[in-house]
Amino acid sequence: MLCKKQIQCGNGRNRFKKEFESLFLKISENNKNIVAILIVYRPPKCKIRYFIDELENFSDKNSDKNMIILGNINLDLLKIQGCENTKDFLNSVISQGFVSAINIPTRGEVFKGKLVQSNLDHIFIRQNKQTEIYAGVVTCKISDHYLVIAAISREHKKMIFLQSQTNGLMLFTVTC
Repeated sequence: MLCKKQIQCGNGRNRFKKEFESLFLKISENNKNIVAILIVYRPPKCKIRYFIDELENFSDKNSDKNMIILGNINLDLLKIQGCENTKDFLNSVISQGFVSAINIPTRGEVFKGKLVQSNLDHIFIRQNKQTEIYAGVVTCKISDHYLVIAAISREHKKMIFLQSQTNGLMLFTVTC
């Protein structure tokens, strides 16, 4: 992770057991917390209920007003109808005060001559009024997923977080 000198980035650490990968850090400026960030990769084999329970426990212990959860969670928000696991996950993060910021495809591939799209990469935001957090999708494929981005604006200063998935490796950059 790269971080500008004026911005303090707390030590990232894995917060969960071996079922899924994560990194948690806090960004602060002048010893004042700006945002907490949880970066997650949930492999398809990880049980949904376990993942939801761990995320709820984590959120209860980290009640930062400004928080971003981002990563490849391998739950398709484009196919929520009839998928109880995805509904349970979405209801859980919404009940914790998060809003889904990525509601368009984050992956697209041609399968048997037809474009198949999914939304497996997510950014969920919980914010106060002093901090603005934005998110988007860059539809340039550098891996089998598109690039999802989040930008934070506080007192006219911007920080940009980029996240991508390449063979299970998370790439994360902070710039100003």
